[in-house]
Amino acid sequence: MKLKTILNEVRRTDWQDAKSKHRLVAMADEVLDYFGDDTDIRTIDYRKVVDFIDHMRGKKLSGSTINRYLSALSKLFTVARRFDPKVQRVEIPLQKEGKPRQRVLTDGEREGLVNYPWSRPERRDLTILLMDTGIRPGEVVNGVWHVKGDELTLIDTKNGDDRTVLLSPDAKAAAVRLRKHFDTGGSITYSKYSDEFTKARDSLGMGKDVVIYTLRHTAITRLAEATENVLLIQKWAGHKNLQTTQRYVKATRKGMENLAQVLRRN
Repeated sequence: MKLKTILNEVRRTDWQDAKSKHRLVAMADEVLDYFGDDTDIRTIDYRKVVDFIDHMRGKKLSGSTINRYLSALSKLFTVARRFDPKVQRVEIPLQKEGKPRQRVLTDGEREGLVNYPWSRPERRDLTILLMDTGIRPGEVVNGVWHVKGDELTLIDTKNGDDRTVLLSPDAKAAAVRLRKHFDTGGSITYSKYSDEFTKARDSLGMGKDVVIYTLRHTAITRLAEATENVLLIQKWAGHKNLQTTQRYVKATRKGMENLAQVLRRN
């Protein structure tokens, strides 16, 4: 059974209505790029899986990111067994996951990403929108959202709810251009955006701890520095529980000084 045939079936069934469909497919595409579209899944054994893991480590990916690729591979095996129960499920060793990334971009780094010579204008606009709103990348790439005035409303998000965020002038301009791009038949391939983001990061001299989700973490951290209302931040970010919001929020000197000010008697 060829990997591309299995992936087409996964897209048609299991991932058809998935909220993060674009991200899932991008992960699976990366798996197919490594093993080959026409590779018979029955030829992938434990040794080849370990080689794939080594390949991912060579790209300096975190354990949690590698596990997401391994999850995509596992899904391919699961669907293959529906057609042929004789397909052997290969042991897939999950990687140790470290602490959540706490990297926050400086103002200079944010400006650097905005002014970077992106190969496609929609990738620059996507960067601006992610950085200035904290929206999840998949929520933008799927194109299921609309702009009205200075509001961007995401439809049927990861948590099953609609969500609205307010846009800065730069974010609004980027969102309007992106909306036109999608409405005229354009799209954004997450894996290709990720590749260019990595090039931009390296070109600008940022550390390898800067990833696409750093844009979201930075935005939410900036919100946390501006308000004590964690519940409002939770609503903006679209987190299902408060604990998730707290993982994104990084204690800063400025935030600590604001708290100390409250405790002063005069």
